[in-house]
Order: sequence, then structure tokens, then C-alpha cells
Amino acid sequence: RLDGLEGQKPMGNEFDAVFEANGPTIEAPPPVSVEGLLSFSTATDQPLRGSPVLQGNLWYLLAEEQVEYVPFSLYVNGFAFLYEQREISVALSPFSLVRNCKFQEGNATRIKGLKIFKVSLFTQGVSYYYGVKGKSDREAEEERARWVIEISRAVMLVTQSLFPPFHISCTPLGSVPSTQRRLMAGYLAYNDGALTAFVLYCELHPHCNDQAKLAFYENEACEVPVMDIYVTERTVCCEKPGINCCCFCIDCHQFGTRTYAERKLWLRAISNIKVKLQNHAPKPSDDDLRNYRLAIEEHVQSIRSSLKGTTPTDALLRRNPRPPQPQSAELRFRDDNFLEKVDSPSQPKACADWTRLGPEGAPWKMASLGKPLEDFNANVEGIDGRDIAIEIDKPGSAPHDAPDGMLDPVIVDPPHWPAAGDTGASPADVEL
Repeated sequence: RLDGLEGQKPMGNEFDAVFEANGPTIEAPPPVSVEGLLSFSTATDQPLRGSPVLQGNLWYLLAEEQVEYVPFSLYVNGFAFLYEQREISVALSPFSLVRNCKFQEGNATRIKGLKIFKVSLFTQGVSYYYGVKGKSDREAEEERARWVIEISRAVMLVTQSLFPPFHISCTPLGSVPSTQRRLMAGYLAYNDGALTAFVLYCELHPHCNDQAKLAFYENEACEVPVMDIYVTERTVCCEKPGINCCCFCIDCHQFGTRTYAERKLWLRAISNIKVKLQNHAPKPSDDDLRNYRLAIEEHVQSIRSSLKGTTPTDALLRRNPRPPQPQSAELRFRDDNFLEKVDSPSQPKACADWTRLGPEGAPWKMASLGKPLEDFNANVEGIDGRDIAIEIDKPGSAPHDAPDGMLDPVIVDPPHWPAAGDTGASPADVEL
């Protein structure tokens, strides 16, 4: 539905099918894990910033025979207009575009003479159509161009506000082996299909075994991989049609770049790889990779000025809160005295302490009943997929303070060790 108009049919379904080609319609991509990622809400109900940058009256098209003259205000991060004495406010996102439209001769008389344009939030399936009139066709065209350019500028400002400062890089990171076959890398906005825009660091790899790879990381350090997307000779890769639009798609994946020139750069690089895949070119050698990088770097230098955008001081979309970091994984002893991990923490019952590793990752010594055991790096998979180390204290002892950089102890069921000489389990039998 249209935001703010209960029961109204979203605009765009009837008009788009006849007059516009918006690329392939493919099932939505799987969601990206949100933990640790830079992400923003693309919901349209976010507050509009500051004072209007452009105001005027436009013809609002709800259907071919339903056209209303409405006051319209454009803001730096969205727009608002009055309809049926209600204000409808729409926040723009990187996955928005604006483009000119026209209709076939013989259509409804109420839209004749209008110069029409469309504002599309294409990842949400919502479009808004507006028209302008003038004393002559030329005057109407100029008025439409003014609105279209200003709206496209607002979309670009919203997009650029989400990106950290960076430069396109063609140089692998010596400390990260996974980057050694990098051709080019930079930040991209990525739509996950759930009103979220992620800003991921993308690295393009060359073709190998009938496919190429786009590797995505949390940031330019490339230490935390997020996902991989593979490109084959049949992969659909196309730009989104719009005025100064920075969006493109790879199969079902929707991306946005910081500038229009960056979009052209990414599409050109991917297109070149697809040509090699279609011609079944052999895997590139190290010399080939150096030549590819040199060609990309030379092109980047030639368009360097057009790759930099004017970034606002803060993001123009609401930042999604990061999910809370897991405090620890809880372990407990089974009846046979062997450890097991508990998926959901239970109510603490006694005084065995389990302390998570600090940032330095140094292993702890494990002790039981106050008697030191041999050094034991007790690594157990934590809730967040990372390893933790634990220390077992004497049951009933007071919990000791967590060292700097470590989390507070978690109290779990105490172990029961068999007496010396018993045939039961011993501390050396602890199974992790």
C-alpha cells in the first residue's frame, strides 16, 4: 500500500508493466547476518530533516482517471505532500530512483498535457507518480527536469551519507590471505529485502573454474567475512534506470554505489569478467592479475574526481542498533560428569565459575577442587560462534573478579568429581 493511505493500491503496477523495464524479477535474497555490520533502516516513516529545499504544487496521479493537485515539499532526505487533508511523508533510501514517464496516446484525458515523472522505492514495491504543466511543452519539460534533478540529488545525498570515507583499492592486504586475488574493492550499499541497507566492503575476484566471486566483509580490514556472491556467464547484471541513479543488480541482489561513476566502474569490471567467462578464458596468472589491477587503477585515476561525493556530517537514515553481544556460553555437567553446552542459560544454582576469553585470546589454566591441572586450553564454541576458554574453580568457592577485558563469571551447575581411586570419571576425562 502507499504509506499513509490505508487501503490504497500502490502506484506503479499498471503503469510500469506497459512503459518501463525495471530489470529481472527474481526471488528475494537470503538475509544477511546483522551482527557487527553497519546497517540502516530504509523504512519510509523516518523524520524528514531540516527545512524544505524545494516547494511547489504537483499533480498527484493515483490512477489514470484520479489526479489531484497537491502541495509538495522536498527535503534533504525525503519528501512530503498533502492529500485529502493529510500529510504523507516519505523518507528516501539508497534504493530509490526518479525517472521521466509518458503514456500512450489515447489514454485518460485528465493526464493529457502533463509531463510526468515517477519516484520509485523499488525494493519496497512502491511508486509515486507526479505531473507538471506549463504554458508550453518546453516550459513543462523544464519544470519537470527541475523536480527530477532535485529529487535525484536528495537520493544521492542520502546514499552518500551512509558510506564511510574510502577509496577504491586494487591492492591486496598482505596480512589477509583471502584478499590476495583482489582485482578491486570498495564499499557498496546492499539491500537485504527487509527494510535494511547494509554498507559492506566488497572485493571483486577474477574468474576461476567457470565463475568469479564477489567477497563481502564488514569493513576494509577484511577480517570478518559476511557473504560471497558468485558470477557466472549466465548471471544477470544490470543497472537500474533512473536519473543519476547509483543502483545496480546482480541476479536477485540489489546494490547501491556512492556515486554514479562508481556504479559504472563496478559494472564495467564485472562485465569484463563475464566476457572472459563466456569465452572460457583460462585462470589468470599472477602477471595477468597485475595487469588487470593496473588497468583498473589507471581508469580509477582518470575518473578520481567523479568518484568522491559530498558526504553530510551524519547519516540521513536511522542507524539500526547492533544486537547485544552474547555474554557467554553456558556449560554444565551431565550426570556422567561430562561437560555439555546449554543453548539457553538456566537459573544459576551453585558456584562453579566460567569466564570468557578476553580480547587477547590468551588461554586459561583449568583447576578443580583447588588442585592445578596441566595447562588446558579449554576452547568451547560460544553462542556467537567464537571460542571461549573456561576456568573451573572449587565448587562452593567465592566467584573471583573478572580480569580486565573479561566478562563477569557465569554460575552453572557444579561438577561432582569421584573420589580418588574410584573407577568413574576424573578431571582428565572432561570432554569439551
